[in-house]
Amino acid sequence: MKLRKYFFLLLFPFMLMAADDIRPFLNTGPWYPSDPVQLNQMLDGFFKAAAQPQKPAAVRGIIAPHAGFQYSGRCAARAYGSLSPASGIRRVILLGSSHRSGFYGACLADYKSYATPLGLVAVDTEICRALAAKKFFNKNRDTMRLE
Repeated sequence: MKLRKYFFLLLFPFMLMAADDIRPFLNTGPWYPSDPVQLNQMLDGFFKAAAQPQKPAAVRGIIAPHAGFQYSGRCAARAYGSLSPASGIRRVILLGSSHRSGFYGACLADYKSYATPLGLVAVDTEICRALAAKKFFNKNRDTMRLE
């Protein structure tokens, strides 16, 4: 369960870096607990309640809700719980809509990591740099500031 919980939040080992390279976490409280112990308990409950397949499939992609955990946690746990702990996942790509800004194309993370109540989530900055060279992609911290 523990490995799946980390994939649920997409947590990876963190690196030491300057504070401006770390995006602070937002939306705790109404969306998910800011206390790591409470958050772990909540996630454990979601994964225990979610029926999982007997044999996890080779998953290539997941479409999961991103609403407050009290609304979407069980559904998301079912989706992420389908991952095999030994699936060899090398990279996770998150796609989401902008809630507050309009822009052309896709906005890339311009941070080295994201802070969460359970630790830092590292960003693959090399891939972001390569994508930023393409016309469709852009980096803009103002766009991502409140997302």
